[in-house]
Amino acid sequence: MQNSINKLLSENGFSNIRNINLGIALVGIYYLFEIGSIQGLYPLIRSLRLSYILALSVSVYVVYLILNQKIRLKTLTTKVFVLFCIFMMLYSLLSTIQPIDRTNTIKLFWLYMAYYLIIISAVTLPVQFLLLIDIWLCSVFYTSLHGFFQGGIVWGNQWLSDENQYAVLMVTAFPFLFFLWMHCTSKLKKIVYTIFLIFNLSGIILAGSRGGIVAVFVVGIMCLMISKNRKKIFMIFILFFLCLLCFVSPKFVDEVKKLNPEVKDTSVIARKDLWGFAWEMSKDNPVVGVG
Repeated sequence: MQNSINKLLSENGFSNIRNINLGIALVGIYYLFEIGSIQGLYPLIRSLRLSYILALSVSVYVVYLILNQKIRLKTLTTKVFVLFCIFMMLYSLLSTIQPIDRTNTIKLFWLYMAYYLIIISAVTLPVQFLLLIDIWLCSVFYTSLHGFFQGGIVWGNQWLSDENQYAVLMVTAFPFLFFLWMHCTSKLKKIVYTIFLIFNLSGIILAGSRGGIVAVFVVGIMCLMISKNRKKIFMIFILFFLCLLCFVSPKFVDEVKKLNPEVKDTSVIARKDLWGFAWEMSKDNPVVGVG
């Protein structure tokens, strides 16, 4: 299994253009809009309503796939997810009072289901799945690049203008970047992942989110546990964080100080209680979780 993964990560450095199909192209563009925030950062793109055109294209394409029986609901996961999305759309249609909230919820779950169905039909090879991950990571990098110059947030994005949401995205991408950086043998790709990691960790520090600080600490420990050369990786992490601390903002220092048990901050106390409950639940259900 490990040899197969290493072979996959080393082939041609980056995925061949022949592995891209219409479904992967649509999902990749969705990542650029949803994660990369290009429509929020550039008014021209927003004025062209490209997000609406993309959503319409995705809807038409998934209906085409369904009508031509190109989507097969084989697995239990797919069946449950599709039924869940249909239930949420029907429930919102019948129960949501505010018309705008009703419409937005139906649109949201329809697109969630549509993108999922496109992915399971378009991704038939492991290299195509890896390609989608790379596109997603490129979108995260683009966001982290803007966040680096905007102080740990992205002003043009509805969600990422909040430092906590921004930090969550960076922390989510970190283990993917670390795993790919550690296992790929292509020198070019390793350089790209290294640059991505630098901006990723810089974004978490700049965001100054207490949840992000705790999360990246836990994720970092997990990455060390799966690493073969733990001492080397640990020293790299320490050196990198020491360099970042030279440029850390006063906001980040204040947020870290609030994690001190002696600091009586109601927000911090509530967060610590939630983290404690989450840890206990994870010990009770370590594999499937609770939510």
